[in-house]
This record gives sequence, structure tokens and C-alpha cells, in this order.
Amino acid sequence: MINFTHEQKVAIDYPYSMVLTACPGSGKTAVIVEKIVRDLAGCKEYQGVIAISYTNKASDELKKRCLKATPNSKSSFFGTIDKFYLTEVIYQFIKQLWGGVDDLHVVKFNELNSSEQDRLSAFFNVESICEKIDEYDFKDVKELYAKGILILEFIPLLAFYILCNSLSCRRYITKKYTSIYIDEYQDAGFVQHLLFLLLFDLGIKAVAVGDVDQSIYLYAGKSSKYLTSLLDKKSGFTPFKITINHRSHSSIINYASRLLNEKSDLLITDEIRVYRKLVNGTQR
Repeated sequence: MINFTHEQKVAIDYPYSMVLTACPGSGKTAVIVEKIVRDLAGCKEYQGVIAISYTNKASDELKKRCLKATPNSKSSFFGTIDKFYLTEVIYQFIKQLWGGVDDLHVVKFNELNSSEQDRLSAFFNVESICEKIDEYDFKDVKELYAKGILILEFIPLLAFYILCNSLSCRRYITKKYTSIYIDEYQDAGFVQHLLFLLLFDLGIKAVAVGDVDQSIYLYAGKSSKYLTSLLDKKSGFTPFKITINHRSHSSIINYASRLLNEKSDLLITDEIRVYRKLVNGTQR
């Protein structure tokens, strides 16, 4: 039995859509597990939760901990966002929009020939495409699909297109899943953020978990701005924080806090385990 802190209990007990910001070592996974277990208690056998983690390893660990807490995850999905796009959206419903193909496989954009790359490069402009997703011409992507080819880099966009244009897909998702949890939301991409908001608008409880100070994938088009936008009072999401680092020594927490904010309050500590050392050198 975990002795949750007051901050953790408040976040766990809140039953609606929310955004949870959590510092390193704060026990956020334990909070997510407890919330999922409570959600599953109210699910029928054909229902479940969507639990999105950034890596397969993190997803496996989350599922393992949930199954340890409850013997039946029912019809839940545990996995990465790309796995969700493929297994729950694209593979099941693309045939309703574009017809069926016998053998479908995923290839990277750079594996296409130069002519195909030239024709398809416009699909990297995901923000402009999503603004008119209902009417955008996916002709070139559709032609490759007819040959059994899906482009890896376009999977998020294609999944969002299907969700927006397939009533059957939206009905399937909303009937099967009662809530969605996305961890590491500070590294969410544009389309992932749109999908999260779409499911929220469709009535699915939506829980985002992250830390704006831990965003490390800006080079890959990920941004903490989407997590920040959920913290806005007008977003429709109630914000919660868990701020106690249970993993690190207080002196290390103090050092990290001052790196982020030179005016940050310091914890009382009787030992210093981290030091700053400046070394002069000639290497560049």
C-alpha cells in the first residue's frame, strides 16, 4: 500500500479531465497507475483506457504495474502513440475511406525514390493540412497506399485524417475507451496534441502528464508549448502539480532548481552531494 502525499491524493481523487505537471522523482507513474486502476473499475469488459507512453519500455512498465494492481486491464490499450495510430485507427478504418489492400507495410520517407519524395514533401506541412483536414487532397498518399505502402512520417497525419473523416472510427474509439492518459506530454507533437483535444471533445476523459522543464525533443518537432497550452485557464483542463522529488538528495534538488531559477527556494540539507567546478582549458 503506497502512502501517497497530499498532492498525489488530490490528483488521484480528481475524476475528470486534467493536466498534471510532475517534477522528476515525484512518483507520477504511481499516480497514473492508481488513476487508471480506478477508471478500470468503472469499465465494462469491452471497455478500457488508452495509456500512451513515449517508449515501448515505459509502456511495458506501466502495463506491468497496472496489472499488478488489478488483475484485469479489460480492453485497454498500452503503447506508444504511433502504435495507437496504426493498430486502433489506420489498420482498422483506412479501408473504409480508401478501400482495402492485401499487404500493407510501412516505409520511411527517405526510402522512396526522388520523384516520390518531391511529390510527397508537401505533406510535412502538417499544420496547414490539419487546418483543412476535411477537404485536403491526399491523392499522392492514397496512390502509395493502393500499392500497399504507408509512409512512417505521415502516420500521425493519416490517423488524424481518418479520425476526422470516419464516423465509424470515432464511434469505435468513444465506445471502447473511457479515458486517455498521455505521459511525457512535454514532448508531444502537433498532431498528437490535436488528437488528444479531439478525443477530449468527443467526451473521453483526457489526462496529460508532463514537465515543461524536461522537454528534449524540440529538434524532432516536439514542444512543451502544447503542455503549456493545457495549463491555460481557458483550456478546459484542471491543472494539478506534484512537486516533491522522492528520488534525489536535497542538495541535488537545490542545485537543479537553481539552474532553472536562480531565485528558487532551497531545501534544508545537512550534506552537499553536488558541486560546481569551473575548469579553464584550450579545447573548443
